Amino acid sequence: MRLSSLIPLGLALLLPLTGANPHGDEAPSRALSPRGTFADTDFAHASWIWLPTPNLQTSAPAGTVGFLRSFTSPSGKVAAAASIALTADNNFTVFVNGHPVGASDPGSSWQTGQALIATLNATHNTIAVLAVNFDDSKKAPTPAGLLAFVRTFYTDGSNDTFASDASWKVTGSIPKDWPSVSDTSGFVDAQVAFKYGEGPWTDQVSVVQSDFTSDAFSGSNWIWSASDAATAALAGNVGFRKKVPSPADKRPTSATVVATADNFFQLFINGRYISSPPPDPNTAGEPISGWQYASRVTTFFPSSTPSSSLETLTFDFIATNFLAQGTTASASSAGFIAAILITYSDGSSATIHTDPSWLASSTAASASPQAFISTADASLTPASSLGAYGMPPWGAVGVADTVDAARVFVSGDDVGSEPESDAAGGAGSASASGTALAASETAQPGVTFSFTKLPDPAETAAQTGAATAPAGAGARRWELGVLSALLAGFVLL
Repeated sequence: MRLSSLIPLGLALLLPLTGANPHGDEAPSRALSPRGTFADTDFAHASWIWLPTPNLQTSAPAGTVGFLRSFTSPSGKVAAAASIALTADNNFTVFVNGHPVGASDPGSSWQTGQALIATLNATHNTIAVLAVNFDDSKKAPTPAGLLAFVRTFYTDGSNDTFASDASWKVTGSIPKDWPSVSDTSGFVDAQVAFKYGEGPWTDQVSVVQSDFTSDAFSGSNWIWSASDAATAALAGNVGFRKKVPSPADKRPTSATVVATADNFFQLFINGRYISSPPPDPNTAGEPISGWQYASRVTTFFPSSTPSSSLETLTFDFIATNFLAQGTTASASSAGFIAAILITYSDGSSATIHTDPSWLASSTAASASPQAFISTADASLTPASSLGAYGMPPWGAVGVADTVDAARVFVSGDDVGSEPESDAAGGAGSASASGTALAASETAQPGVTFSFTKLPDPAETAAQTGAATAPAGAGARRWELGVLSALLAGFVLL
C-alpha cells in the first residue's frame, strides 16, 4: 500500500491519566502521546464491504448505503478517542455518535483514504458511514465497497482495534433519524466483497491526514473578553473576529482551522457556518472535557468562488462558557484559542494565531450568531490575552476532526454518473455524490441530523446547561425532509 502521507508520529492524542476535575487543584497528569495512529499494514486486517448484492465482486447498483458499527469499552476502561482510517468507492461521509467528523475530499477518489481523529463517549460509541456508489458513464453497475480500520484509545494509554468486516450493519434505505438511528431492525450484516489487497482495488489506497495539529498553538494565546477569564468568567457567549486580507497576487484555496474553547464554539467564515466540535457533556466529574480536544476542520474555496469574496477572509467564532451542571459555582474558567492555516493557489501559505489583535464582544445568551456576525468592527474591542498556549488551567490539548457543513452528505437520491471534479474543491454541490448542504446557503450547525423532528430548544439547553436557547429556532427543508441542527443548546435558522 502506498502512503502519500503516513500519519505523523507527532500526532497528539490527549490521554488523561486520572479522572480528576480538569479545572480543579488536582488536575490530571496528561501526556500528548507521540504515536502513529495508522500503520501501512493496518488495512491488511480490513475488508471491502457493502450491502449484500448478487455479483458484488464484479458490480453493484448505483446508490447510497448506510453502515453502522457500535462498540463498547471493556470493563474498567474509559474510551477517549479513536483513529478512523477509511475510504469508499466512490465517496463517504463518516459520523461518530451523530457528529460528522469527515468526508471524501473534493476531487478525490477511492484511492485516497483519510485518517481522522474523533472523540468518544466513555463507554458506548457508534460509527455511522454514508457511502455512495456512482453509475459509470454507461449507466452500468460498478464495483462498490467501504474499507475502514479503527483504533480506539483509552485513558489508561491502551488501545483496541477493529476493521470493516461482515459484523458491520448495513442498509440501502437510510432511516429518517440518520445518523443517530433508533431502530436498526432494517439493517443486515455487511457482505464482504474482498479482503484488502484483492479484487479491483488491489492495494492501491494511500492514506493522508492533515499535519496541522494542536502543535500549531505554540504561537497562539488563550483569549477572552475579560482579562481574568482564566480563573473566573461568567457564563455566556463571546464573539471573536479575525479578518485576513488576501495578498494582491494570491488567491486562497483552503483554510484549515484548529480551535478550542472552554467550553464550546461555532465557526463561521465569511458569514457561512462551517463547523463546531461535538456538544460538551458539561457535567461535573467528567474524565474528559470537550475543550481538551481542539476541533480541526478544512474548508475549500472552489475556483467558482468570485475573487471579490476572497479578497478578505473573515473568521467569526462564537465561544460559549458554561457553568458545569451539578455545581454551585457562579463563575468558571473560560478561554478560546485558535490557529488558522490559509493555503494559496501558488502553493504558499500563511498561519494566523489568536492574539490581542483579534476583536471580541460579549453577546447575549439569547442572541443568534448572526447578531455578532453583522456587528461592525468599530463596535468590537481588542480581545484580552490570558496567556500563551500551555498555561493553566488548560495545559496541552489534543486534536479531533470535524467537517465543513457544506460537505456533510445529506441525501443519496440524486445518483448519476461520476462527476468531473473541481480540482480547487467544489464542495457543497448537488451531483452524483448526492446532496450536500449547498455552499451558497447559510449552512446550519450540523451535529445531529433529524429529518422528522426539530429538537426542542429548551430541552437542548437543559441538557447542555445553557441558560437559554437562542431566539429564532427553526428548521430548513432539504431533499429528505427537515434537517434539524442540534448544537449544544443552539437551534438556528
